[in-house]
Amino acid sequence: MYQILFSNNAKSFIKKSIPALKKLLQESIDKIKNSPIELSEALTGNLRGYYAYHLKFNSVAYRIFFEIQERAKTIVVLEIDTRENFYIIAKRKYKPIS
Repeated sequence: MYQILFSNNAKSFIKKSIPALKKLLQESIDKIKNSPIELSEALTGNLRGYYAYHLKFNSVAYRIFFEIQERAKTIVVLEIDTRENFYIIAKRKYKPIS
């Protein structure tokens, strides 16, 4: 099992979310904590080295964007957002991990 850390952006998104979405996000993060690689999409190209977990709430697709620090057994949740905003934000803010 991995430890979970949240960026300020991820914390802010969760804090602003309605209760039903918060619950779904917490359930999703609990799943990721146990099997991050198996349950998530390994991103490629400009986002190589990062992972995205896909979920849907009220017909809106969301992404939980994170990196895995294997040595520390830690998952750092960097961004949570709708799919339409996620890739724009992620490509602008994050560089590939070698």
